[in-house]
Amino acid sequence: MINTVFIELTNRCNCRCKSCPQSVGLSRPKGYMNFDLFKRVVDEAWTISSTINLSFFGEPSLHPEFLQCLRYLQRRPMGKTIIIFSNFLNVTQEMMNEIINTTPRRVHLSINASTSQTYDAIRCGQSCVDLNGETHFSNRFDILRDKVIHWFKLPNRPITRHEFTVASYSVHELKTFVEMWLPRLRMGDEILTKSILSYGGIMLNEPFLTSAPCGMWGAPAYLVVDWQGNVSPCFLDNGMRLIIGSVTQNSLRSIQEGQKRKNIRQQSLARTIKPCDTCLDASHNLKTRIYTKGSLWSDKHLGDWQ
Repeated sequence: MINTVFIELTNRCNCRCKSCPQSVGLSRPKGYMNFDLFKRVVDEAWTISSTINLSFFGEPSLHPEFLQCLRYLQRRPMGKTIIIFSNFLNVTQEMMNEIINTTPRRVHLSINASTSQTYDAIRCGQSCVDLNGETHFSNRFDILRDKVIHWFKLPNRPITRHEFTVASYSVHELKTFVEMWLPRLRMGDEILTKSILSYGGIMLNEPFLTSAPCGMWGAPAYLVVDWQGNVSPCFLDNGMRLIIGSVTQNSLRSIQEGQKRKNIRQQSLARTIKPCDTCLDASHNLKTRIYTKGSLWSDKHLGDWQ
């Protein structure tokens, strides 16, 4: 059984975050997943996994048929966990309504700053869309913060995880970030503070980077389907260099059970294949601290990141 199938609606993004490979450019074509392909992937994922995550290396709300994708998920039988990850820059009130109607177990979002100065420095981009769908080219952070505050106030919103990646250029705002959002949490919500990743050795110029053994080949197991239908077993494989098949040719189940996955697993564990030979990451072993409703900030927490 696969734990999670990640579906990349698009690898286009409206940010060039310092902590993400988008800031140095993805080494593969950019585009949007065909809606018929999306439906096929969802239907197959429903039979082999417990969780569907609409994320990989792009902002899902940029997909021209994002609302249709959510509505298709709404028509599927209950019983699966649906996770939606977004930077919220492009999210409108209409999108929020459809996300709520999709009844995901969790929404993951990230601002990663508590001031506009830091946000603009680490989340390079041009615009932000307000709740009504109007595009703004100034005051991005203020508009985004107000949207996220609005989201947290919605009475029927799903459990929400607000993430903060700790790096040399953001750690000075960690305290104010946690103290800003802690009072807005409900039962089940989280603030996740986590260490930065190298993404297969691409993002190495960061003193807060840590190293840990690969955790992709144990349990739980994962599959990533990129916007073209290619499949990788690693949700950090931003360049899709570990392709084990394509859903345009074979089913997810047969790809997961196929010989190519077994071969790549051996090469990956032996670190004889890229990007595994230079990868420092293990998402299961990330340095993290989670805050929930009722948690308290302590300045001692800054010691987590020394």
